[in-house]
Amino acid sequence: MLMKKIGLFVLWFIQLLAIKPILGQSYSYPNIPDSIAERPDREVYMAYHFWDNADFSDSSLLAQPKLFLDYIYVIRVLPSDKKEVCIKNSIRPFLSHPNGVEYLIFWLDRYLHNPQSPFYDEKVFLQFVESFLDTITNQGLINELLYFKEMAQRNQLGNIAENFSFLLKSGTATQLFEIESPLILLIFNSPNCSLCHKLENNISNNISIQQLIAENKLIVVSIS
Repeated sequence: MLMKKIGLFVLWFIQLLAIKPILGQSYSYPNIPDSIAERPDREVYMAYHFWDNADFSDSSLLAQPKLFLDYIYVIRVLPSDKKEVCIKNSIRPFLSHPNGVEYLIFWLDRYLHNPQSPFYDEKVFLQFVESFLDTITNQGLINELLYFKEMAQRNQLGNIAENFSFLLKSGTATQLFEIESPLILLIFNSPNCSLCHKLENNISNNISIQQLIAENKLIVVSIS
């Protein structure tokens, strides 16, 4: 619901010919030229020029979650072949601000790298990280970004999951790769998590999953 509301709000702004400031004199959305009529082209223009009118001398600008949510949204809706160039151009203003990069990384980590965020998207997060690594020279930030990159590249869709150790209820230590089954459904949960309990009930009541388990084609591994 949150993502839908934000998405509708941003797209409404994108379609305006003249966009009004939302944060006093510190920021106003870019004015999209009338000659750009197609929605995909307008979205690309918005993403590429998102920070053109930002006054980074106003430090409060960097602490506006709504503004960064809008920015992340317009980046995420771009076609894959447009994302990289728009990201590289749109991060440039942050490079000249003393704390600009740190602020942007904070918001990106919060909204793109946080699994509980409605904007969670590790692929886009990685594109930001790699764009920063191509431009910054601060070794402390480089080390932080390299750590983010390493974490985000783990267990990507389509790749083999990384092995890890865990204890069974019996106290016996084992590893993911020691489980012999054509399919493994891996779940991370918490005993006090209501959503986790709901998921467990859905699995228990899912006929297809239960049939695979009965045929020894699937093992469910639940990690607390």
